[in-house]
Amino acid sequence: MGLLCFLALGNTQGQEAPLPPPAPPGGVSPSSYRQELPLVREANPKFYRVLATAAAGKLDRTVEPSALQAGDAAQSCRLVVLFPKNAPWAAPLQRGEMRLDDPKTNALLAQHGLRIVKWYDADARQDGLVLKSTGATTDWLAAAKELSLQKGVSVVFVKAPK
Repeated sequence: MGLLCFLALGNTQGQEAPLPPPAPPGGVSPSSYRQELPLVREANPKFYRVLATAAAGKLDRTVEPSALQAGDAAQSCRLVVLFPKNAPWAAPLQRGEMRLDDPKTNALLAQHGLRIVKWYDADARQDGLVLKSTGATTDWLAAAKELSLQKGVSVVFVKAPK
């Protein structure tokens, strides 16, 4: 708060530059908030390690489930979901809405206490979402497994900071 933004080019008077609109409540963000891969720490193996991977309902884990249930570990975990850029249920993201057009997937997010916190350009064919716990107890492995069964989801990673 109280932070001023200045235009570096074409503004020699030091006038305030307009800030982008704040994200509305509920995690809705304009599509200009779509992040490039290098800016997404959760997708970078230097910052986050993979605890489990889920694809087509099959789970490959490197950690015991009990390790994901306790305190800080549970709150610092993230799900990283990769999906094709043309997935129909992701159309609201293209319109600048941080939500999905699939009632079943939305119900899964609510059931597991998850919300979308980042949307990013994973590669030429895929986008990614970073999901975070809303504070409720989250069964990360079950959530990853169930989300991996959703149509158009390529893979779901359970990740934690290094």
